[in-house]
Amino acid sequence: MGGILYFAYGSNMLSARLRARCPSARLLGPAWAEGHCVRFEKRGMDGSGKAALIAADPDKAAGVLYAMESADLAALDRFEGAGHGYDRVEDVTIRHGNRPARAMTYLACDPQPGLVPFDWYLALILAGARQHGFAASYLNRLGGHPWQADPDPDRPGRRAALQALAVIMNSGRSLEELIKPLHLYPQLLVNVRLDAGDAAAIVLAQRPGHHRVV
Repeated sequence: MGGILYFAYGSNMLSARLRARCPSARLLGPAWAEGHCVRFEKRGMDGSGKAALIAADPDKAAGVLYAMESADLAALDRFEGAGHGYDRVEDVTIRHGNRPARAMTYLACDPQPGLVPFDWYLALILAGARQHGFAASYLNRLGGHPWQADPDPDRPGRRAALQALAVIMNSGRSLEELIKPLHLYPQLLVNVRLDAGDAAAIVLAQRPGHHRVV
């Protein structure tokens, strides 16, 4: 089976999340795409903003480079929605260490400015960025991005996100145990810059009119 290089810049930067989808994924390390930035301009099936790699000189989009077997590609296409919001592109130029490389990634078919990610999705990206030692300035920029609470607390994507975050927090607790002790606070329509040192501080659960904070 042939191997491919995959440049992840959204929630798949979190290694545990990608390996759950593609068991052959092997971490190579941080990488970046020059002349690009990451914006939440891909509309997800749930209507929220998902990460999109957008051409933007002279920016530099940070991400993570993985090697994986081509046998896992079909599964990754399904999870990413290739052909339904994202196009798989085989030859994006990135830099890994001090060397250029060509990698596969996913680009939004129809970028739409003004979309806002759900809290749990932004938390996954923050956790992945922190896991791979991204600069504090990048973490702070992500943490200060506008987000919205997910109106559906039972959304499968949200539950999967909470499970992934619980694992990386080494809590050893189940999803129900993770959610139960969370304190409730009134939700205001303001943007809050999160501490880059603790991605788990982002909102992870909510109910109408409130949000819950870990």
